[in-house]
Amino acid sequence: MSRFRIEESRIVVELDPTELEIMSRLAMLLAGQAADRNDPAAAAVDAPLYPKDPAASREFERFAARERDQARASDRERFAKGLAEMKSSTITLGEADAAAWARVLAEARVSLAARHGLFDRGLPEDGSITADTALIVLLGHVQSDLVAVMLERMKEAD
Repeated sequence: MSRFRIEESRIVVELDPTELEIMSRLAMLLAGQAADRNDPAAAAVDAPLYPKDPAASREFERFAARERDQARASDRERFAKGLAEMKSSTITLGEADAAAWARVLAEARVSLAARHGLFDRGLPEDGSITADTALIVLLGHVQSDLVAVMLERMKEAD
C-alpha cells in the first residue's frame, strides 16, 4: 500500500499507526537543534552556503537566517497540524502542505544522519542496522513516496 495517492488535485496521506507515531515525534527531534550550535544536526542543516568564503556565508546568514528559521518553523507547524488532524490514518494535503512535509522529512533525515555520523561513514555495509539508522531509512522511503506523488501530480496538471 502506498502512503500517498492523488485524489482530484490533492494528495491523500495514509499512515499506519506506527508510522503516525514516528512522524509525530519528528517535531521534538527538530525543535532543539537551532539552540545548540554544537549539535551536528544544526551544522549539517545550516551548512555554510559558501564554504570557501566564510565572510560571504556570515553575510548570507545575517540577512537570511531569520527568514529561513521562520520558514522551517512554519513547515514544522504544517506538518504537525496535518498529523494531528489525521482521522482513521488519512488526511489530504494541498500543494503547499505537501511541500512542507517533504522539507520536514528532509530536515529530519539530515539531522539524524548528522547526529549518527552517517555523512562521515555512510550506512553500514555489513547490513547491521540500528534503530536510528532504520528510522533514517524509513524517513527516506516516506519522503521518496511523497515526492514521487508530487511529481506525478505536477505532470497531471500540465
